[in-house]
Amino acid sequence: MKSSSKALWRSAALRGAVAFTIVAWVNLQPLVSIQAASLTSTNVWTGYDDYFSYNDPDNWSLGVTPNSASAAVLFGGPDMGTGSFWTIMSGNTAMGKLMFTNSLDVTSVLLQANNPTTDLIQLYGTGGVGIYQSFPRAVSIQPKIQVMADQTWQINSGSLDLLNQLDISTHALTFSGSGIVNARAAVKGSAGPITLNGNSVLNLWSDNSTTLTGGSLVVNAGRLGLGHNNAAGNSGIQLNGPTAVLAPINGYRITNSSAISGTQGAVDVSATSFLRLNGAISTTQVTKTGAGTLLLGTPGVNTFQRLTISQGMVQVSGGTLPTSSEVVLNGGKLDIGRFVEHVNKLTLLADSTVSLTANAPASSLTIDELELESGVWTIEGWDGTAGQPGVGTHIYVGEAEGESVTTGVYFAGLGVGGKLIDSTTPGFKELVPVPEPGMLTLLAGLGGLGLLWGRANRKS
Repeated sequence: MKSSSKALWRSAALRGAVAFTIVAWVNLQPLVSIQAASLTSTNVWTGYDDYFSYNDPDNWSLGVTPNSASAAVLFGGPDMGTGSFWTIMSGNTAMGKLMFTNSLDVTSVLLQANNPTTDLIQLYGTGGVGIYQSFPRAVSIQPKIQVMADQTWQINSGSLDLLNQLDISTHALTFSGSGIVNARAAVKGSAGPITLNGNSVLNLWSDNSTTLTGGSLVVNAGRLGLGHNNAAGNSGIQLNGPTAVLAPINGYRITNSSAISGTQGAVDVSATSFLRLNGAISTTQVTKTGAGTLLLGTPGVNTFQRLTISQGMVQVSGGTLPTSSEVVLNGGKLDIGRFVEHVNKLTLLADSTVSLTANAPASSLTIDELELESGVWTIEGWDGTAGQPGVGTHIYVGEAEGESVTTGVYFAGLGVGGKLIDSTTPGFKELVPVPEPGMLTLLAGLGGLGLLWGRANRKS
């Protein structure tokens, strides 16, 4: 093909490629530094001699189609043109590394499958690296991907969208960097863990990912997003750091039954999302963030030591808070509903709320140690008469420290602070509303002071 004809074909093909829908991805950072110059036998895309075909040797710098476990495949350089780039892959293709690097002028890249149901990339991860991406572009891969050995995907910039099945088999797959990888279809695996490091993001979208049965989803740092109820399959999820996050993808309502373990992490639920965790939570510390709702769905299984509610709401299902745990209220809401909960300690760090259900047969929170450090603790749904035990709703306190319950507690709807009175539960006082002095004066003027004092004296 003459150069002028080739230029016209390239321009027309690129304009046609714009019609393809490219799904944006996120970038990841490397564990191992890789430079294209240090790679041997690197196959570099050089042109469009055969209708953008991946399988045409004339489109590659070495004059051969890359198809071996040691082949390094590089898409990069000015020969890729501008705008949206795509190439068609056919059959089974083996490669050691798949790279998107150099100063590309394209806005997005699509590796298209000639037959999406059968076309396959077998990725061997030569040198420990399977996919390496260092430019801020949207990359989409349509063929299936089979991971053939333990490897790291280093997406340092841009985004990566997997449009078809990812099969890690028994191998370990590690993501690192600061970008997002979207697994749009099923993720298969039977033993190897999937690990997130750096600021990497992995979104599991498919409800068909129940074949991911072995190993664990390990979040040392970064974000694991769930787009469907069974997106994590039967794999346990580990949160192992202060920047490790588990979250439903924005706008989704998720029920997840995976066990949550590890050292610490956050559960981030956006205002438009909802997450119900039915699996056992044994993470030492877990923090609820985001304006949405987290429901602890299965009673009697959780063993976490500390639950911090910084934003949004945590709901319980009765007995879902471990009796040995500490609940830290740092700006959010704990909804007890109609259930009975008992915790070792409740600490107030900022204005926060506990919600009970009025007129419920039993709605109570028992606290061995109450520490009011800062802010006001608002109690919603308390049912009864000021100065008297609750009617169906109760808050029992073993020991109170810090701010006075008179000024540090507020009973919503009653406009009054709190007071500890004797209860029928040995070793515990009951926290009840008590009017402020100004309210007492008003009641006295209305003839109600004697009645109020009589009730208080009978309880004391």
